[in-house]
Amino acid sequence: FTFVGSFIYVNPPEQWLRLANIVVCALLGLGITIYWVGLFFTGYAKKRPFLYSLLSLPILTALVISYSRFESKAAGGIAPRYMFFSAFIPIVLILILQDKGLLKPRQLKTVVLASLTIWAFSFYFSLLEFQKMNQDIEQRIVQWKSDDSTKLVYYAEVEPNSEIRRWALEHRIISE
Repeated sequence: FTFVGSFIYVNPPEQWLRLANIVVCALLGLGITIYWVGLFFTGYAKKRPFLYSLLSLPILTALVISYSRFESKAAGGIAPRYMFFSAFIPIVLILILQDKGLLKPRQLKTVVLASLTIWAFSFYFSLLEFQKMNQDIEQRIVQWKSDDSTKLVYYAEVEPNSEIRRWALEHRIISE
């Protein structure tokens, strides 16, 4: 459910805000999934198969992702490489709600304002995160220039992979 609602994830700086944001994403995702199932049982899928299929694509993608990333729990759905699909959900939902007459044109201003607010928060918090990452990279490169034993990729242990690769080369499982 987290993936389905991940289009409102704003990457807040504090850990407790991140967790709260993930919970909100999960609750919104649950609501959207329930609405999606309801659309199917009320016959909307048969009446408007194109719109229903457009909504089904990211939701079914979410099922595949949740199954494949089960070990990372709820946060597994909050990954930029997967959020590409979830970005379509609010667009298609707006189209469906307008098609059903539940969203009037005058209400679109509120939807646009809410969307811009979410985007602004997401952009600002991501900008802060990128600036912090860039400072860390710059410091690490400066440190590496003075001491070449400094690891540039510090968050991944490369030694086990190097040993595995060496073994595979020696046993002719792979070639260079």
